[in-house]
Amino acid sequence: MERQSTTFILMKILRDLNFNTNIEAREQRFSFVQDRFQRSNTAIERCIKASTADLTELITNFSGIYSSIEQSKNRVENVRKSLRECKNLLLLKRQDIRKLWLSTLEQNTLDRMYSNVNELKYVPSRLQFYLSKRLYIHASLLLLKAKEYQELRLISALSHIDLQIKEERLTLEDQLRFELIYQLFDKSSRDVLGNKNLSTALSKNDQSSLSHVRENRLLRKQLDQEFEEGKLSFESHSLAIIPDKYMLVDIRNQPSNIYLDVLLQSLSILSNLNETLDFIQKQFHEQLYRIVLRTTQHIIDNNLIVLNHSNQNLILNNTDCLRDLLETTYEQFKLVVKNTEYLINILKLLQEHQTPMQIQQQEYLASLKKNVDPVVRYIILKIDTMLDLLPYPYPTYVPNKVVAGCIAAVCSISLIAWFIQSWQVRFRPPRLCFLLLISHMAIFIDLIVRAAVPADQQHSKNIFIIVNSLFATGQRMIIVSNYIFVMQMHCEKSPLSRGILVGVVLCVITSGLLLAPANMLSFNPDHINSSFLFRKLSALILLAVTLFFYAIWYWSKTVKDMTKRAFILIIVSSVLCVVVAIFNLIQSISAYYDKINSHEVWFYVFQITPLILAHFTWSILHPKRSLKSSTPLISATNDEISIQE
Repeated sequence: MERQSTTFILMKILRDLNFNTNIEAREQRFSFVQDRFQRSNTAIERCIKASTADLTELITNFSGIYSSIEQSKNRVENVRKSLRECKNLLLLKRQDIRKLWLSTLEQNTLDRMYSNVNELKYVPSRLQFYLSKRLYIHASLLLLKAKEYQELRLISALSHIDLQIKEERLTLEDQLRFELIYQLFDKSSRDVLGNKNLSTALSKNDQSSLSHVRENRLLRKQLDQEFEEGKLSFESHSLAIIPDKYMLVDIRNQPSNIYLDVLLQSLSILSNLNETLDFIQKQFHEQLYRIVLRTTQHIIDNNLIVLNHSNQNLILNNTDCLRDLLETTYEQFKLVVKNTEYLINILKLLQEHQTPMQIQQQEYLASLKKNVDPVVRYIILKIDTMLDLLPYPYPTYVPNKVVAGCIAAVCSISLIAWFIQSWQVRFRPPRLCFLLLISHMAIFIDLIVRAAVPADQQHSKNIFIIVNSLFATGQRMIIVSNYIFVMQMHCEKSPLSRGILVGVVLCVITSGLLLAPANMLSFNPDHINSSFLFRKLSALILLAVTLFFYAIWYWSKTVKDMTKRAFILIIVSSVLCVVVAIFNLIQSISAYYDKINSHEVWFYVFQITPLILAHFTWSILHPKRSLKSSTPLISATNDEISIQE
């Protein structure tokens, strides 16, 4: 607002000066303007005098800042000059520094080359020592390390050593492959034939027992003493399988599986294992043929010794010799297949630890079984089945007679209680009373058989069929009794209810009949898969029947008509039947059959105990207490007891 008034005054003065020509008036305006300027100068001087100290301090600070900036500029300029001088010096000394670096690198390379050449000098002696001690892994690593030396290709004077190492490498590969063939085929065959020879059996057993105990404890110390100077450092990650305790032990005194581990590990270091697998496949037919020839000659020689060359025709026409040939050959083939399977497992481990090597084990195994003769392939398949399900269908545990007897005694209590109560009501309702009586007796007889039969007769065919039939009968009688109990509460005798009951009985009978071929086929190794198929079908039908019970119970709408005792009875009985049916289905799977039948506790916990608990529930909550009926179960007479609610 003040600014606007001042501007207005100045504009008015200028306008008056332009339009007013009177000198006196102009002088008055000049005097007015001069007076105003005088006032302004006075005000300015007063303000300057009042701010003199601040202005002095401001000028001083500005002068200091200006001086600092000038000094910084000088320092930056000095640094630039120093950098230019350093750059010039570096450009002048670059060639000298490069020469020094190259000289150092050459010296280090020469030192490493001299060290490697010194190592190569010891390779032949170390290799011979390792091979003499059968340390194949160390020999393989030694050749592998020697192959990595570039000096063999850079120095022409060492070319003959390079050729020698390559020849040693090929020789060691061939030696390892033939050792592998010997361990797979010859050794197992000779062991079987040696055990057949009674005259040398004791000496062989004594020698093998001593060889397994004897280990070369001084071998590691000997290695350290003889090769303390310049011994090779082996990479720990390249040893995928062999434990450290077998690294410096003569493998000739070790089991065959350790021998195979060492051979395969050594071959994997030296070459591609696919070549070794091809070599084994090509040798398979010939080695099996040699086993048969060797066995034949062995049997002929033994019989000639026994008969003292009296009559060679007795040998040629003797059927016992043919039987011995087949049995002995079969035993040798089993060992060959066992060794081959172990070899495949080792190859899998090698593939996991050595990813650059792509070994096709499945293709190799399939090709192996495809290329052998039909008779040998049949024997291999038979052996595979025997190895997988050797005890089938018998359990592998030894039955505990004491436990079976004690549980049978407990079961007898429920059987006696059920029989007495059923006798009191004259076995009414008859179907329930007789079915549960049969169930009690079947489980009781099953336990008595388990407790009374000697252990050496437990794994007989007749005992197995009897025991399984008794258990199946006891379980199925309880399932049918659950349906009959609900139908008894339903009270309607409609065709639908009767059809349901008949269908349930037919399903239960069908599941029992399917167990018959399952048990009979289980004793034939060629039909074990069919046995498991029938067993699964039987278990599935029985489980479906036990679960279908709850749908029928809901359909009958008898829950509201049941007493508390009847409800508890049918719930406990049906749930326990479902538990046993589920366990039977799991047991019918081949993958779990051996595991379940290896421990007796599975049988008692998930099969016998639920059925005995169901029996006790039926005995405690007998239909005479739990079954609600509009008419008495028996008529009241002078000597008869009427059953009321």
